[in-house]
Amino acid sequence: MCSVSRIRLFLSQTILLACFFGSPSSARLPVQHKDDAVSVSEFAARAASGDAYGQFKLAVYLYQGGYPPDYPSILVWLESATHQHYPPAQSMLGYLYEKGLGLPRDCAKAAENYRAAALQGFSTAQNALANLYYTGHGVQKDLGIAFEWYRTAAEQGNPTGESNLGYLYYHGRGTRRDYALAAKWFRAAAEQGDYRSERALGYMYYKGLGVPVDYREAAHWISSAAYQGDPHAQGDLGLLYENGRGVPLDYVAAYVWYTRAIAGGVKAAAEHRKSLIHLLTPKQLERAQALLTTSTDQPRIFQTQSVLSISEAFVESH
Repeated sequence: MCSVSRIRLFLSQTILLACFFGSPSSARLPVQHKDDAVSVSEFAARAASGDAYGQFKLAVYLYQGGYPPDYPSILVWLESATHQHYPPAQSMLGYLYEKGLGLPRDCAKAAENYRAAALQGFSTAQNALANLYYTGHGVQKDLGIAFEWYRTAAEQGNPTGESNLGYLYYHGRGTRRDYALAAKWFRAAAEQGDYRSERALGYMYYKGLGVPVDYREAAHWISSAAYQGDPHAQGDLGLLYENGRGVPLDYVAAYVWYTRAIAGGVKAAAEHRKSLIHLLTPKQLERAQALLTTSTDQPRIFQTQSVLSISEAFVESH
């Protein structure tokens, strides 16, 4: 049986700040369907006629439809749409400036474009602008202003803004520390499927921070993040199964989740799995290997630096 301090090894790594430009589900065009040619033709026609929405959609298609992306064409359409003050285009152009994609990196211009979209109520840009204030890139670092923009995005239901607001409340950055409010905003994001917030909320239930201690709730949220492919949540879930907290005591399941965490780059999971092996019978070990090989319910490994997810994460331990 593991000690409490050992259980905290993964669980203490659950609170993080993630700053997104969109997400794979919200930013991706339907490029895989049979009517793609019709959709792209419609975007191209609308773009050529001066329609800002069509110009933005065509730019997104060009960004995601080829490798490397056709940045000169992307920038032509984005700049045309931004001249019409179209918020999604302003936000995407800000992102390209922030990352130096297709043009020289310029965080001040990124902030300028994010701000233009944010002031029109575009929550993705509000979150991105908050991130610049949080890091001090392109603007003077100001956690108070970062907090206000994260809150503005969160109040519109933006899951990344909700997650980031929870992070600031958790750590008391730009505002007072308030675990109850942190849990509230992590829950709001978790209920929209944000894996970072699912893992964070699970940790708070495990520790009783802002919510009552509840191992079943902790296991519920950590499991949800693990099945999305979050490697740290997979390691956490392995520990819960090894200790029977919120889930049945199950060394086979623990071995399986440790192995998945190791595949996702969580080095500490290897030590936990190594110490677990002597508790498994040969038959149990064979079953665990079979589950890893044949399970149709095996989650994907979440790639936080995927080009399509366009994400950056700042992980901090409690």
